[in-house]
Amino acid sequence: MLPLRITPAAVTPEAPSVDDDLAVVARERCTWCGWAERQRYPRPRQDAPWPSPDWLYCERCGFWNSADPLGGDSLVTNGSYVYESNYGRRLRHKLRTADYRFRVLEAMTPVGSFLDIGSSYGSMLLAGQQRGWRTMGVDTSAEVVAFARQHGLDAHEGSLTSVPAADHTFDVVHARHVIEHDVNTYRALREMQRVGKPGALVMIETPDAASRPHTGDPARQAGQGFHWTAWHRVLFTPEVLAGFCARLGWQQVTEPERVAGPPHFWLWRTNKLWGERTRRASRVVTWWRLPAEVTDD
Repeated sequence: MLPLRITPAAVTPEAPSVDDDLAVVARERCTWCGWAERQRYPRPRQDAPWPSPDWLYCERCGFWNSADPLGGDSLVTNGSYVYESNYGRRLRHKLRTADYRFRVLEAMTPVGSFLDIGSSYGSMLLAGQQRGWRTMGVDTSAEVVAFARQHGLDAHEGSLTSVPAADHTFDVVHARHVIEHDVNTYRALREMQRVGKPGALVMIETPDAASRPHTGDPARQAGQGFHWTAWHRVLFTPEVLAGFCARLGWQQVTEPERVAGPPHFWLWRTNKLWGERTRRASRVVTWWRLPAEVTDD
């Protein structure tokens, strides 16, 4: 099955500038298309020790903004209970999946330097290291950074918009399920571009707010949907995410249809591509090539 190719959403005249502070914009209008007439939906489901914020849905473009764009994300993300329940108990499985992801990556670009933003306990760092990559990870949680370092991995405290690395360092920038944690999407993308080499490959995976599991009544999704949580600030459709990236001059890259690997890898990848192509998967995986020349922002 062929990988999914996404048509970027069109930029509207009301769209915020790439230089705007989207945390300010989000309180008044959609941070993608600039539409002010959004629907507000409450979040009665409690995802954390404190009440979850409402969600604002733009019917014009399908983009979601949290009604609290600068809320308690760092507190939730740094909570040990989040990492222990969602990541720590599945490290062996995650290491195997990380190895599969590198097989796909190596079919697209030579082995080189690799940055994982939101590296958690370091499964991608370890898998890459075992395959000959020079890996570095960044996470907001001091707890998981310390864990990764104790196991010989190059991990540092940092965030989507503040990576402790020099300009133009990495051949690959990997951001899996992190971009939805920050309302300032352009700042996050520009930070990836800053640390990536000219022409570097960027992988962004995020929940797909328009996937089949997420279609239906917006009030139900905002109220009970898994991804409409206290620690997410925005939720994308694939087209809107592609619009953000394309607006910065990034070029979309499509995964190769065939990648060599053992039978269990083929089964994993067939299921992955089928879910993405049919929109039955609740997330979207996108690949991008940074501009080949350095530009001054």
